[in-house]
Amino acid sequence: MLSAQSVVILAGTAARAELVKSSSVHHGQSLSAKLIDPIYLGDKVALPAGTPLRGNIVGLAADSKRRIRGRLNGDFTPFHRSAVRFDSVVLPSGQAVPIETTQETGAVVVRVVSARKSQRAGSYLRHVWRVAKDDARRAKEVFTGPDKGERLERFAYSQLPYHPEKLYKGVAYAFEFAKPVDLPAQTLPLATQTPSAPETAQADLRAYLKTSINSRETKTGTVIEAVVAEPYFDASQELRIPQGATLLGTVTQAKAARWFGRSGKLRFAFTQVRFPEGESQMIQGTPSAVEAKKTQELAMDAEGGVRPASKDRFLRPLLLTALASYASEGDGGNSVGGDAVASNGFGLVGRIAGIAGGSPELAMGIGYYAAALSSYDSFIAKGQDVTFPRNTRLEIQLNTVGDHPGQRIESRKVLGGLSVQK
Repeated sequence: MLSAQSVVILAGTAARAELVKSSSVHHGQSLSAKLIDPIYLGDKVALPAGTPLRGNIVGLAADSKRRIRGRLNGDFTPFHRSAVRFDSVVLPSGQAVPIETTQETGAVVVRVVSARKSQRAGSYLRHVWRVAKDDARRAKEVFTGPDKGERLERFAYSQLPYHPEKLYKGVAYAFEFAKPVDLPAQTLPLATQTPSAPETAQADLRAYLKTSINSRETKTGTVIEAVVAEPYFDASQELRIPQGATLLGTVTQAKAARWFGRSGKLRFAFTQVRFPEGESQMIQGTPSAVEAKKTQELAMDAEGGVRPASKDRFLRPLLLTALASYASEGDGGNSVGGDAVASNGFGLVGRIAGIAGGSPELAMGIGYYAAALSSYDSFIAKGQDVTFPRNTRLEIQLNTVGDHPGQRIESRKVLGGLSVQK
């Protein structure tokens, strides 16, 4: 809600923030973050992207799944899920305004984009080569990309049997404002400005998913909702859909992950937009991009279906098996280098044990353990389900229709944060 004196961000408004500085994990730890996206009210900017936020860790819960996985890999750190709440926003004037947000856990997120046909085509060897190049690129970024120190620290921690827990720079949080926030308009130079319409039509409609969905529990036909996060303009620079409009859709495919590495799959589409004043119109909208946890490693097809990215399940187990057998080669199998190469299980502890033990059999045993664990993950364990929690950021390719095919959404103009018929 906007007025000449104040800007009120309503309770329930969704936003995303990411940490700008790494912090240790303990109850009460203060955190510094910034808004990832601008916050709109109607067709006006209430808070620009990059606005600083302050918060703290308000709760810690045992991360059982990560602890079990860590122990299997020789890491006995008691991992936790950190619940974070933001308590103030810093305006461009420097004034800190108290806020209250929902309590959330964060993750490193990546933008998953729908694949082009050329990306899906190709032989098996071409696919293997693409996977190998991606792995090499990620390995190179550890040493060449920005924030090298933190990435090297994380790599070193992953090799240790016990290490401090940290929340690293770039961890993102999707949250809602739990109470209305009254911002003084005079401190927000952007608050009274309408965003300029793009020179060309927007390719995507940006929204926040308001219905949590996942491939394991959600059923085909489930009704879902999303709320428009930013005003949507067309090629003629007409405002078609304002911020705050509700999108209604359905899950068109939900397939749970199964044993033997078979992953889950989700597909959904939006069929209706409900404007703030209550009117509705039919649309056709499919996801073109989605922000998801990096650990999910998702891929999206050209029709908007989402599933874990295809990998070559044979490469890693075969490589680890080959390395494990390396200790039996050479000078009677007593090579220190061979033992170091072979013992790939249990991180640094495994390598130290493989070298110090002076036994190629011990080194091979540790290496074969790592290969067996990788083989179980690739060929026997359940595949990964696709999960999109509430307030997942979406980009939707919109092909609008009206009451009959080809009819477009009628032009709408937003005045004072309210959408009225033009």
